[in-house]
Amino acid sequence: MKYPHRFFIAVFLLSSCANAFAARTVTLSSANPAVAAATIGPGAEVPIYSFTLNSTGTTTCDLTRVAFVTTGTYTAPADITTFKLWYSAGTSIAFATQLGVNLVATGAGTQTFAVFSALAMPQDKIYNFWITADVAAGATVGRTITVTPAITAANLTWASAPTMTVADFAGGTQTIGQTINTGTVSNPICKGASVNVSYSAYGTYTGGNVFTAQLSDAAGSFAAPTTIGTVTATVSGTIVATIPGGTANGTGYLIRVISSTPAVTGTSNSNGNITISTPMTYATSAVSQVTGNINSNCALINSILEIQVVVTGSCTPLSITQFNFNTTGSTNPPTDISKAKVYYTAQTQGFTTSQQFGTAVNYPSGAFTIDGIQP
Repeated sequence: MKYPHRFFIAVFLLSSCANAFAARTVTLSSANPAVAAATIGPGAEVPIYSFTLNSTGTTTCDLTRVAFVTTGTYTAPADITTFKLWYSAGTSIAFATQLGVNLVATGAGTQTFAVFSALAMPQDKIYNFWITADVAAGATVGRTITVTPAITAANLTWASAPTMTVADFAGGTQTIGQTINTGTVSNPICKGASVNVSYSAYGTYTGGNVFTAQLSDAAGSFAAPTTIGTVTATVSGTIVATIPGGTANGTGYLIRVISSTPAVTGTSNSNGNITISTPMTYATSAVSQVTGNINSNCALINSILEIQVVVTGSCTPLSITQFNFNTTGSTNPPTDISKAKVYYTAQTQGFTTSQQFGTAVNYPSGAFTIDGIQP
């Protein structure tokens, strides 16, 4: 008897966000407001909206278009020239990648990023997005731009639409005006030391304008700022400032730049809290002779002298580079001492040979020097 043949039908399912076996959900969210209200300077590129997409599921969705609505009194291109769309798996726009090409701005209304390669949203992936605006160098002070209403699911186009959950908000109003952005500064800084304070000035500053670098108190407050440097200029640049020697030690200092004509208060330094402390200085040293007999076995290392070096302050650590010694008490040093070495340890440690200073001096006799660097 012949057994009947069995036939199987195989079904291949397309991987898409609409896959019933692995449905994809994307959550659209933002801060409230999506970006804070701010003053934006002529000639600057500034964020006007930010949102986050968080995808869950086991399939990949492709984002193909983003639209948003602007309102305000701005005109294009006189005030706003272009918009850009950025994305990153991180939380900082500084490390974001531009998605697509620049979008030529139009007046208040719908703006659409439609010319970019589809952005794949893999499973369980979070991307942060920013929309930036390029402010024209000759923009009119006082005009505004706002992204409102908030971006919704209808503003996003997908190759295959996921299930959307929306919890985002409109952006804050951006007002065109004079701005000064203070750059990064050295950290930590010693009392009495000089520091370069870079700044970017947006807008028009009149002849004779003075940019002033100000230091906050140790808590970051500018209620009673200290002037640490000035420069007469009308454009972006760098102020060579000096930290006063009497500044209290602290870890919460900030530096900002202000201008005189017009009077504009800039942002604080972009790298956040600064530590200011006392420069390290040599205080004293104590020398003690190790007492007792030493082993004459040439294979052994014998500790015969201890030098305790005391310093004050912690800023710009010092490095010892040389020790001067003199052999006494031996009738024949070249015969009695085969090598002289210097080792160093932390204050609370006893003698150890784990960290050697410089190189050994063979058969020292009389005055001799050991050079090195103690980090």
